[in-house]
Amino acid sequence: MDIRELKKLVSDGESETVEFKKSTGQLRRACETLCGMLNDKGGRVLIGVTSEGRIVGQAISDKTLRDVAEVFQKFESPAFITQIRVNVTDNKSVLVLEAIPNPESRPYAFDGRPYQRIGSTTSILPKHPISAF
Repeated sequence: MDIRELKKLVSDGESETVEFKKSTGQLRRACETLCGMLNDKGGRVLIGVTSEGRIVGQAISDKTLRDVAEVFQKFESPAFITQIRVNVTDNKSVLVLEAIPNPESRPYAFDGRPYQRIGSTTSILPKHPISAF
């Protein structure tokens, strides 16, 4: 993904498959959203984009990437989430996290709880739909 593709994705706004987070300070919430996306058709969380759709980026260090990798260990079933860095300025990037679901691994849970994605909202998955997987 390059900056042009990122701007197009952001211009389409948040949806069932796209969520914006301003920084990795919202990483836990981002992972809940990724979990909801994994329990459906997948999607992307863009870290470094405000909820209003402004691309601000953030400094992404090795520690940032280690923190992201560490929090991914809280997924149950193991989740396939790609990480793409898109440079937006000399020292800031948007981190694109893409959740690619495996239907045989559903339901996915994050930190012991399954999540669902309905429209641009993420919530805890009610108990009764789990049997539908």
